[in-house]
Amino acid sequence: MARALIIVVVILVAFLVYAVIDAILIDKARIRALPRAVWVVICFIPALGGVLWFFVGRGAANKNGRGGVASYFGPSRTGPSAPDDDIDFLRGLKDPLPPEKHPDNPRSADDGTGSRA
Repeated sequence: MARALIIVVVILVAFLVYAVIDAILIDKARIRALPRAVWVVICFIPALGGVLWFFVGRGAANKNGRGGVASYFGPSRTGPSAPDDDIDFLRGLKDPLPPEKHPDNPRSADDGTGSRA
């Protein structure tokens, strides 16, 4: 019985901590009904506070589909996030060297003088 009680208490404390951190870090535009400070205080009500926060106080994600970490810490980075997302980089991969300087060209090392020095 004591183990079950300890497990329940640990789960409730973890839920409380998660709800409080979520209420503190969530974007202000997603908070409904009450100010952020009031929701943080409500989250400290064991079990009921977190449930109220997630079902009443926390609004839906942005309409553009972005959520998660980017919504916590401000706007996400714009532009390509990796080289293969960058169109200009991919265009440059087609043939970055002119044909006369390409390493596969057997005449690329030949300067036309006929001598090898």
